[in-house]
Amino acid sequence: MQEANTAQHSSYANLTPSECAIKYRNRDLLGRFGCAAAAVVLTLVACWPYVIGQAGWPRLLLAIPIVVACVAVEFLLFSRWGMDFQGIVTNDCDPAKMLKVEELLLGRIKNRRTRAQHLLIASQAAMLTGDVARSRQHRDEAVATGKLAGSFKFMALNIGIGCANLEKDWQQVRSLRDEAAASYPKARGALKAGLDQMLAFADEALAATEGDLQTAETLLDKIDALAKLPEQQASAAFRRAELETLKGNDEAARPYYMKAEREGGTCFFAREAAAWLAAH
Repeated sequence: MQEANTAQHSSYANLTPSECAIKYRNRDLLGRFGCAAAAVVLTLVACWPYVIGQAGWPRLLLAIPIVVACVAVEFLLFSRWGMDFQGIVTNDCDPAKMLKVEELLLGRIKNRRTRAQHLLIASQAAMLTGDVARSRQHRDEAVATGKLAGSFKFMALNIGIGCANLEKDWQQVRSLRDEAAASYPKARGALKAGLDQMLAFADEALAATEGDLQTAETLLDKIDALAKLPEQQASAAFRRAELETLKGNDEAARPYYMKAEREGGTCFFAREAAAWLAAH
């Protein structure tokens, strides 16, 4: 069994949902308007000799690297801040709080593309709490915007697989799994790694329900190797516990259920693990 992870909590870990929403909005404003203001100020400073007539137009070319640098800084900030925000789920294992945060944010987001992305985050959080109806509601609204592209399309597929798994709708799990697999040859980098994990989870669930426990165990070994974040590791432990239970090895399952309960936070599988432990 994997050692207990020591991943750092997100910077939102000790905040209330309302405080999380305020912090997220402040970061968003700082990233968008702060970088834009910096680009304007630095460009004016660099090009001031041209403005007052002491230099020719080539001086204006200085504006290009300044703007590029500010855009790059903005991209890096949003990437880092986005990972930290998602850490409410991935590192803090608190999808219940993330769902509350997103519903606060969604009340103020009007841009359709941005709204679609936040609806998916809310949908994922609802799915991880076990609230399939609310997850599907948010996911369907996000898909209906027609504004999902790239990794967000795969996120929508992953949520669909998760909901179907919770409902034990194995036909839908297989259908969505095959839809995701069709895009695999074109995937690159982080997107390909995410697809690897998505397909492994779907294939393991299908193998386990079909009674092919040896294949399920092999896939769980792969999932263990891919699981780097606390929520992923706690989920993998729960899946391992379920497999050991199917094999009739309750004592072997116990430490995995204990890990899922201890580290799963507000995820549905932490509750299910606690219920199993209480009954055994």
